[in-house]
Formats: sequence, C-alpha cells, structure tokens
Amino acid sequence: MRHVALALGVIALFSNAPADAGEVTRPPEDFVVVKQLRVATLPNSCDGACAEAAAAERDKLGPLPLWPLYRASPTEAKARYDQLVRQTGKNSTAAGLTLTREQAVDAWALSFPKGAYNPNDLADVFAKYWIFSWVCAGIDPDEVTEKATAGVRAQAHEILAADPVFSKLSEAQRQVAAETIMRIQGTLYLTIGLVAKEQQKKGKRAGPLIVQFMDKARTLFESGYGLDLRELALTDDEGFAVLLK
Repeated sequence: MRHVALALGVIALFSNAPADAGEVTRPPEDFVVVKQLRVATLPNSCDGACAEAAAAERDKLGPLPLWPLYRASPTEAKARYDQLVRQTGKNSTAAGLTLTREQAVDAWALSFPKGAYNPNDLADVFAKYWIFSWVCAGIDPDEVTEKATAGVRAQAHEILAADPVFSKLSEAQRQVAAETIMRIQGTLYLTIGLVAKEQQKKGKRAGPLIVQFMDKARTLFESGYGLDLRELALTDDEGFAVLLK
C-alpha cells in the first residue's frame, strides 16, 4: 500500500516534462521506423523442484498460451524475488525496497502510459516500458495518443517476435523477463514519486532532481537496448521512428 500511495503522487510530474520531440509530422521518406533492438541480458528462470512446482501451477491455469503470453506462477515469482533480496546482502534498506511481483505489477500499472496493458504479455510489458522511458527522455506525455501507443504495442510484438533470443524464450523465461521489466519500471516510477515527496517536505523545488532521475531512467533503457531515445519520434500509428537528418 505504501508503494501505491507514492505512485499516485507522481502522475502529475510528467505533465511538467519539457517537450523537445513529438509525433512525426514529416513525410514518410524522412524517417525510418525502428525494426530491431539490441536485446538486454535476460535472467534465468528457476530450475529443479522450483521449476516443477511452477509448471504444475501453470497447468492449473489452463492450456499453454501462444507466445508472448505466459501464465504467471507464484512459485516462479517468489523464487526471483527471493534471489533479488539475497543479492542485496545485508543491506536491509535495499531489500525492503525490492518489489514483489504483486507490488511491481501494481506500480507498473499505475505508471505512464495508461491503458489496458497486459502484465502477462511480454510484448505489452516491453511496449509500456519503452514509452515510459521515452517520456523520461523529456517528452510531453500529452504527445502520446492512444492510437500512437497501439502502434508501439504492435511494433514491440513484431520486434520481439523477430528477435532470435526473445522469440525462443520458454514460458517461464517470459514470466521472468516480464517481471524484470515491470520491476524496473515500477521501481523507477515509485522512486521519482518518493523524491518529489521528500523535496516538497523540505520546501524545495522537485523539478531539477526529478529531471535527474528521469534521465537515469532513460539511460537505463538505452544501455539495455542500444537505442538513443532522444533520437526517436512517435509516428501516428507505426510506433517509434528515427528521424533522418
């Protein structure tokens, strides 16, 4: 509940982001739609008894869904969460800030952009993270229309389906990959909200510090997927494109 409360206060922050890019208004020959991304390193799913228990849980949820969907296993989610907590070592503060799957999904759902994004769809999860990171590059969120986000969602599906790594992920790996992205986006969203709240308590302007954290969010995506978000523009219905110089 503490995480959700913090997230509610961050929505208004994005309305103050400077608009230095937006939808493509130039002729189609002046831009190239993004068709490929460098794949970030993906964490492994659990194995042994954990994998068997997770598979049994998924079987109870119905038949195997088509890629990139997955049936969420609580055992798989807890195994990944426990691993992350162990990695924090004796840092109790870091461990306390590690989001469970439920907290990550809640924060991810509250974060920008809004819409009926499916947390059990890896392509949908990635599309939302891509748009969120692009807005963190200093884009006015009002530039992001529902039609444009539909284009990004289709674009994300095509890119991941064509990628030799993402397209071969097992259902368990799809869950881990999706939860990793949602945990990153949810944590960034909540952190920005927390920073704003603390700055306001101190009577200080939150804007400059918020911009720093948004810039960190941008560079995190760029380092993971090898794409300069500041060079992108959003097409009306084809997704993100690189403007030709």
